[in-house]
Amino acid sequence: MIDRAAIVTGAGKGIGEALALKLGAMGIAVCCNSLTDSGAKTAKRIRAAEGRAIFVGGDAAEEMTAARVVGETLAAYGGIDILVNNAGVVLPGTAETTSIDDWDRTMAVNVRSVFLLSASPYPPQGRHREHLFVGRPEGRERSLRLHRIQGGRPVHDPCHGGGSHRQGGAGKLRLSGDHLDAVAG
Repeated sequence: MIDRAAIVTGAGKGIGEALALKLGAMGIAVCCNSLTDSGAKTAKRIRAAEGRAIFVGGDAAEEMTAARVVGETLAAYGGIDILVNNAGVVLPGTAETTSIDDWDRTMAVNVRSVFLLSASPYPPQGRHREHLFVGRPEGRERSLRLHRIQGGRPVHDPCHGGGSHRQGGAGKLRLSGDHLDAVAG
């Protein structure tokens, strides 16, 4: 059995790819999920660096895909300890110009996929579950802060004291206390 395992949605590029690679480098087994085969390349890079990784492709906003991501991760690693809900879309438009289809797609990827994976009853007995939710630190438009959640409550709330917001270069990841800062270029 693996010590720790993670699911990372949107693992094919950008912050999701960087997070999956970082988790793999930390010795955490990773299930890379993405809508395209780009997540397979991320998993391959983790394995090339002697990490453990699988790829489960598909749209995490679809119930069957979310169930497959969870099922294949459990089968491969015996548990899921970390869930990084990173997949997301930003479609251009305003309330006046956005189509219903674009609105539905945005809500499906940005909200429904988070619900489907977060609500999955996957932690086997004796395994601990953490969720990492992407959030933007105040005043840091090009960076993200991932919040660790235990038992449905934040372990650290960077908006209410105790956190430092350090700037960095492109693709930088910093572990600090109970959060991971990811800074885009």
